[in-house]
Amino acid sequence: MINPKTTIRDIKNMKEFAGFGNLLFPMPEYSRDSLTLDQMDRLLPYHSHIQTRTTIEVLEALKEEADLGKTIFYPIYSEEEMKRDPKKRNTGGGYTAKAIQTDKRFKAACTLSLFNSGIVRRNGFLDSQIDTIQERLQKRTK
Repeated sequence: MINPKTTIRDIKNMKEFAGFGNLLFPMPEYSRDSLTLDQMDRLLPYHSHIQTRTTIEVLEALKEEADLGKTIFYPIYSEEEMKRDPKKRNTGGGYTAKAIQTDKRFKAACTLSLFNSGIVRRNGFLDSQIDTIQERLQKRTK
């Protein structure tokens, strides 16, 4: 059972999230794996009102969908494209994007664009801030 003291490492290693658990949280492994869900605000410094209960509810819902055999993660690129460019393995769309196509309760949908916000947050757009990673990490830990 997922609870406030469940670690990010535990979540990303759950069998239900195999192959994409590392994409559920937008920070590099070395800085996040030991954090617990009640420490989510450290992972999302630009967000306010992070609620542990809501985070757990979302993760439990995703887990339930996976247990029912539903696909909850959709790669954007083919296996061939990811072999040519391994960075493309860190992208994809979640259950919500696919649900719009199959769930009859949705009456309309809009076009959306998905990208790995964790990499952009860490490295800057097109790696424009890659040289300042350590400096920015130190500022966030103060």
